[in-house]
Amino acid sequence: MKRRNNKVTVRLTNAEKQHLEKQAYVAGMNMEQFIRNLIAGSNLKERPPEYWKEVVSQLSAIGNNINQIAHNTNITKTVSNSDMERTLSLMGDVWNVVKGI
Repeated sequence: MKRRNNKVTVRLTNAEKQHLEKQAYVAGMNMEQFIRNLIAGSNLKERPPEYWKEVVSQLSAIGNNINQIAHNTNITKTVSNSDMERTLSLMGDVWNVVKGI
């Protein structure tokens, strides 16, 4: 880990400090991390909302189910009506998750 031995003091107005704190929070960082990233020229973005974890988890589970159906279809070389209905249902689930965003 890099040792950070150099300290820089910057004086800010209350409004400037509040703005810095807000920007760091939106980026999901503390102020020191945020400032270091700005200095490094990083393209800072807002952190994703908390509900994104659940969305990603749901989409992952749906993708796994569709992948299992595809794997079974490749082995048997046939597609059953139930597999097709299940796949369409899962695709509907994906659409509902995306619409809910």
